[in-house]
Amino acid sequence: MLWSIYAAHWALIVGLLVLAFRRGGEAMRLREHLLKSQQAELAFREKAIDEHAMVLSTDAEGRILSVNKNFTTVLGFRETGLIGSNLRHFLGAMDSINYEVVIQRTNKGDVWSGDLEMLSAAGKPRILRTTAVPMFSDGLGHLKTMYFCTDVTKQRSSEQERQLTRCLQLLPEDVYLIDMETGEILFMNDSALRRLRWPEGVYRTLGTVNLPEPFGRSIRELCTEGLSSDAPESLQFMTECNGVPMEANVQIIETVDRQKRFVAVLRDISQRMEAETTRRNFMSMMTHELRTPLTSIKGAVQLLTAGTAGPLEPGVMSLLRIAENNGERLLRLVNDILDLNKLEAGKMEFNMGRVDLRAAITEAIEADGEYAAGLGVSFRCKTAETPLWVNGDKGRLLQVLTNLMSNAAKFSETGSRVDISAAVLGDVIRVSIQDRGPGIPHEARAGLFEPFKQAGATDKGRIKGTGLGLTIVKAIVEHHGGRVDFDTELGKGTTFYFDLPQFAETSKTGQSVLDHAA
Repeated sequence: MLWSIYAAHWALIVGLLVLAFRRGGEAMRLREHLLKSQQAELAFREKAIDEHAMVLSTDAEGRILSVNKNFTTVLGFRETGLIGSNLRHFLGAMDSINYEVVIQRTNKGDVWSGDLEMLSAAGKPRILRTTAVPMFSDGLGHLKTMYFCTDVTKQRSSEQERQLTRCLQLLPEDVYLIDMETGEILFMNDSALRRLRWPEGVYRTLGTVNLPEPFGRSIRELCTEGLSSDAPESLQFMTECNGVPMEANVQIIETVDRQKRFVAVLRDISQRMEAETTRRNFMSMMTHELRTPLTSIKGAVQLLTAGTAGPLEPGVMSLLRIAENNGERLLRLVNDILDLNKLEAGKMEFNMGRVDLRAAITEAIEADGEYAAGLGVSFRCKTAETPLWVNGDKGRLLQVLTNLMSNAAKFSETGSRVDISAAVLGDVIRVSIQDRGPGIPHEARAGLFEPFKQAGATDKGRIKGTGLGLTIVKAIVEHHGGRVDFDTELGKGTTFYFDLPQFAETSKTGQSVLDHAA
């Protein structure tokens, strides 16, 4: 009886053990199944991320440990060229600095998200929307940082272009946005479309080859020239579009991925040109009408001072001298305005021929000698021993010389000397006029050759000029194929000089000094 009870107990225990073993096996199998499912899910997630994102990993210092295929494909690098390199080397200039913040955050165990600019193998910047996730181990510390990136360059560029075109659409002028590499018209505002009578959006299929000439030709030339590294970022030129005179202002811009575009803004200047023509015609008529009576007055005063009407009392003679000098000054002003109008209209006449600059300088010194003597200034000339031949209009070149020489005398100190020199420099002849005046202030230098611009007030009560002389000088010299410029130093004086192409007969000789005192 007792034995059967023990046997029943043991049977129950064995049964329970078998049941527990079976259930433990089922639990083990269930855990293995769950683990495999989790591993499969993680592998699927990793594959999905790898398919759709750019992934790389770095150590704590930023050295690249691994990259996926998307990363190398988008940036154009080989995997072997990246592994072991520091991520800093592939970042843009600004993001190379910002990357230090990423390193600091991830080394502390924080996740960082933001945009990084990375340079592709071709040197083009790519904007990557990035999440940096640090991975730590209890025993080993910071193991690595995983970077999950998405290329958002195209989106950023499109958004930049949308913002730009929204602003350009509001301008009243004709506006064009051009891709400089392809010549494609990316945008035209409503004003430009109305002028060309193009339907909205058709410009994307027509391109710059269909723009009216000469504007279209200018745009195509800009597309070619603007890609060079030394091309100016902005420029202005006159053109025509559908027969309408236009002023074009062009600004070169770059997108976030360094694609070059330029914005061309065309302004209709037909009314301005009509007003300018009316102004020039009025000024020409007015100055012509003024010059005739002024010439008569000047002649009459000169006859009186010459004693034609008999002896005059000293007081009367002094008044006549004042009238003569101011009449001469007014006549020069009228002549300058006439010359400026002719230059602006392109109607100034030039009688070109062979001119000896050496003889012209001597003649100019004789003409201006009395004026310089009245200011207590003398002229000293240093030229070649033989003629210096140029192709030019002698009268206009004399005008250049007398303008520069009278300016030098006017700004020189009483008792000082103005030095005039002429010499052969390579293929040109340089004429220099050096004064010993106060020099030209920095703020007056940039616009010195513009109409009605002055270097500043003269001292000792000397009369200021009209501000037209240097404008006329520049225009005449450039018409002769030359250039005019100056060197100046405050407190020491100024040297104006101009270069003209020389005739082949001009010989390179030594210098002789001829002093002309006035």
